[in-house]
Amino acid sequence: MRRGSVVFPFILIVLGGLFLANNLNPSLSVIGLVSRFWPMLLIVWGALRAGEILFTYLQGRPLPMAGVSGGEWFLAVFLSFIGLGMMGYQRFAPVFPGRFAMRGMEIFGEPFDYPLQGKASAVGATKLVIENLRGNARVVTGDVTEVQVSGRTTVRAISDSEARRTFDKMPFEVIAQGGQVLVRTNQERATGDGRVSADLDITIPKTMGVEARGRYGDFDITGTSGNIAIFSDNAGVRLQEIGGNVTIDLRRSDVVRAVNVKGTVEIRGRGDDLELENIDGQVTIVASYSGDINFRNLAKPARYESSNSNISFERLPGFLRLARGELVGAKIVGPIRITSKTKDIRLSDYTNTVEIDVDRGDVELRPGKAPIFKTDVRTRNGDIELALPEGAKMDLTATTQRGETMIDYPGLRTNREGQGGTIKSITNQGPAVQMETKRGGLTVRVATGSDAGEWVDAPAPPKVSNAPAAPGAPKPPAPTVPLKVQQQ
Repeated sequence: MRRGSVVFPFILIVLGGLFLANNLNPSLSVIGLVSRFWPMLLIVWGALRAGEILFTYLQGRPLPMAGVSGGEWFLAVFLSFIGLGMMGYQRFAPVFPGRFAMRGMEIFGEPFDYPLQGKASAVGATKLVIENLRGNARVVTGDVTEVQVSGRTTVRAISDSEARRTFDKMPFEVIAQGGQVLVRTNQERATGDGRVSADLDITIPKTMGVEARGRYGDFDITGTSGNIAIFSDNAGVRLQEIGGNVTIDLRRSDVVRAVNVKGTVEIRGRGDDLELENIDGQVTIVASYSGDINFRNLAKPARYESSNSNISFERLPGFLRLARGELVGAKIVGPIRITSKTKDIRLSDYTNTVEIDVDRGDVELRPGKAPIFKTDVRTRNGDIELALPEGAKMDLTATTQRGETMIDYPGLRTNREGQGGTIKSITNQGPAVQMETKRGGLTVRVATGSDAGEWVDAPAPPKVSNAPAAPGAPKPPAPTVPLKVQQQ
C-alpha cells in the first residue's frame, strides 16, 4: 500500500469501531453488520482513493502511475472473499455444521434458547414417534397415562429478532393420533439464517414403543417394553432395559450401545464403537464399525457383516471383542464362522465347529476341553497355533508353504518340505482338523493351566498398541511352552 494513504487507517477505524460497539452492546451483531454492509467498505475505499488522486492533481503534483497499488488490490480481494463467505453462511446456515466462538461471540451466529413443553394422552397408544431433524432425545418410562415432553430449542442466528422469527416458524407439536403419539419439532419449516436444534426429555408409559427419525442427534431410551426403531444420518444410540425388538439404521454413529434387550437386534449403517450385552433375541448386524466392538452374553444366533469381516455363531455365553487388527473371544458356541481381510484371531473355550479364513493375521485356538470339533483354519500370511486339552482325538492335517513347524502333543508327526512343512496325526481318529498357512509357522501343543479361561470375561482394554494377550486381566504365570504374542 502506498505511503501516505488514508485508506488503511480508515479500515482500522471502521473495524475497531465495530468491535468496540459490540463490547459496549453485546446484542449488536458485528457479523450481521459486516455481512450486510461490507460492500460499503469498498465503495468508501474507492471514494477515498479517488479523492486522494484528485487532491494530488489540484496541487499540481505528478499523478501516480497506478491509482491502486498491488497491496491494495490484494486486500480488496481478501475482504471480498470474507464478505461473500459471511453472506453465504447467512443464506445456507441451516446446513452449516460448524461454528467458531471468540470472546462470547460466535462468528457463525449466536445461540438463542427457547423452552419447549407439551403433553398428550397415551391411552390406547402403542408407539411414540419422534420427528426431530437436529437435537438429542432422552426417553424414560414411568407410571403415567400420557406422554410428557420438555426441553428447549436452540436457534443460531445473527440477532435475537432473527432467531425469534425462525423459532416462530416451527410450532412444537405433541399430538395423539391413530394409536400413536407424535412429537414433532417442525424444523424443516425453518428457512433463512437460523441453524436450529431441539433437545427433548420425554416420559412415556412402560408399554409404549419408540420410533425416532432425525439427521443429527443422540437417542437415549430406557425401560420400555415396546419395540424400538431409530433412523438417522448421524446419531449416538444408547438403549437399556428394552422389552421389544430393536431396529437401528444409521449412516454414521459415534457409539451404539444396547444392554438388556429381550427381543431381536438389527443394526445397519456405519460408525465407531458398538456394544451389545445381555441380548435374548437374534442379532443381525450389517454395518461397518471402525472402533471397538464388544459382544457379551448373546442368547441366540448372531451375525456380523462388514466390508472387512464376516462373523457368525450360534450363542455367546462369554464375550467377543473386535478392535483394530484383532478379534478375541471366549466361550462361544458354534458353528463359528469367521472371515476377515486383516485380523489376528484368538478364541478360547469355544465349542462346536470352527471355520476361519483370514487374508493376513495370526490365529490362536484353545478349545478348552475335549472332545474337540471339526476345525478348518486358513491364513495367507500369519502363524497358526492350536492348544489342545490332553486326550483330544482328531484327524489333523496342517501345512505351511513357508514357515516353521513345532509340535508338543502326542500322536503327531511333522515333516519338512522345502521352505515349509506339515503336521499330521498318526492314528487319524476323531474329527477333521485342517490348518493351512502360506507364510507363517504352525504350532500344536498341549494346553497348559494358564490357558484355561485366560480370556474369559476379560474387559475391553484401553486403546493402546501392543496390548497383552489377556486384555485388562492380571498377567498369568508363564506357561511351560512360550506363546507368541502378535505385536500390533
